This record gives sequence, structure tokens and C-alpha cells, in this order.
Amino acid sequence: MTRRRSALIPGLAKRPVPVPFEPGQEGKGRWSRLTRAQPHIIRRYLIEREDWPSGHPPLRIALLSDAHIGSHEGDIQRHLDICAEVNRLNVDLVLLLGDYVNMMSYFGSRVPPAEIARIYGELKSPLGTFAVLGNHDWEYGGEDFLRAFAAQGIDVHENSGVQLTHQGLAIYLAGLADTNYREPDLAAALQSARPGDPVIVMSHDPACFHDFSGRAGLMVAGHTHGGQWRLPFIGPLWIPGKAPLAWSRGVIHDEDRTLIVTSGIGTVGLPLRINCPPEIVLLEISGTG
Repeated sequence: MTRRRSALIPGLAKRPVPVPFEPGQEGKGRWSRLTRAQPHIIRRYLIEREDWPSGHPPLRIALLSDAHIGSHEGDIQRHLDICAEVNRLNVDLVLLLGDYVNMMSYFGSRVPPAEIARIYGELKSPLGTFAVLGNHDWEYGGEDFLRAFAAQGIDVHENSGVQLTHQGLAIYLAGLADTNYREPDLAAALQSARPGDPVIVMSHDPACFHDFSGRAGLMVAGHTHGGQWRLPFIGPLWIPGKAPLAWSRGVIHDEDRTLIVTSGIGTVGLPLRINCPPEIVLLEISGTG
């Protein structure tokens, strides 16, 4: 029997919100005045996989992760603009990879789940918007996010999946639980997948790629911020979680498995990125040949 936790791990209760939220107050208080959000880029990956049929139209996916909405002044409008930009990309599917809330407010206020979900409710694509929750979301209150996202028609997966159809091609999309506050269970997430169907797994933490063995497929993840601060010719000195530094961002191939890690669109701690711009990932998946 698969166990799924319905509450936070004991001792990891949600933090109180230090300042009641009102629109226009998002930001990290005095810290947010030091910097506005840096310009973001669109990073494009073209992935060819043997488990996808040759000649079938590519599946176009937008990946958004680690928004930490409230990290900068004007962040609500910024993320509304980002969602509008994603809509203009005309993707087939949007995947949200966790850490939507800013848990390091530094005397500022935190944007509540209902407001964050309202922002992502603006996303439009033929196959819809799907999400997993990250450690910051569970630290704030994961159940609040589940309710808020559901109210906006956003399907959040935690060790579960759904069958999608893209121009006649059946695809299985799964989502894993957070590694810090929950228990990811890949077997449970994939139990409804049909043999032979292409598989995409959403995970907030790329460390789950260690367990993604024995089955061909693609995993997409965030969490690392790409290191957020990257040294020239060296890269990041540290990333959160247990993933190796080599998985800080980009494409990782391991036999018949592929991992895509996005640097994300927001910041944590000091609201600044160095040699690691915020990004929207545009992922196109097609068959070989």
C-alpha cells in the first residue's frame, strides 16, 4: 500500500506571516529596495527521444519554477506579465515546478496562495496547466496551495499522474511529492502509466532523478535556482538539496532517461542573481529520426 502524508512532518509547522498582505505590499521590505527583478530570458531546449514516435508534431512545454512571488517590489504585476508572455509562446502545455511563495520576507509581506493561484490562473494552453508543490509552499501551508490552485483549475500532482493526448499521441504526466516536507513515491506516481506511452515526470527537486531508473522517460525539475550566484568558469558553489552540482541547470542524459533542470524565475535570500538570469524554459520534445 502506498502511504501519502496529509499533514506536515512533525516539527515543521507552517511559519506565521509576519505582515498581513495587501496588494502593492509584496517585496522583501528594505531588501527589495536594493534591487528590482533582473530581466529574464527564454531558454529553449530541443529534446529528441526514442520513446516518442518519429514524425509526430513536437510537444511544446513551458516550464516555470521557483517564482518566490514577493521577492521583489512589483512582483505581482511582473508575474502577470510573465504569464502573458508564456501565453504568447503558444505552447501545448504549462508545467509549474514549485516554490511559488517567498518564505524569506525580511520584514516584507508574503503573497498568499489565493493571490498566487490567481496569477497562474491566467495561463492558457490546449492541454492545461499542471503543478507540483515545493518546500517553500509546504512551509507556508501546502493545503492552502492545493485549494487555491484547484479553484483556478490547476491540477496539482503529488505521487500521482494523468493521461494526456497530444494530437493523437497518449502521454503520461506525473508529479512527485516534495523531498523536504513530504515523501516522493515514483512507483505510485507511475502506477497508472500504460506500457509504451511516453512519460514526463514533474519534480520540484532534481535529486529525485536518482530514483528515476528502470524506465525510459523525461523528468523536469527546478529547486536549484541554477545556484543563483554562479562564478565565471566555475559555476555554482552550492545548490539546495542533494542533487550534484552538475545538475544545477540544463539537460542531463543518463542512458534512456533525461533530466531538464530550470534555473527558475525568482530569487531566495538576497533578491539578486549573478551570472544566472531568471528564465522561462521552452521545451520541445519530438521523436528521433
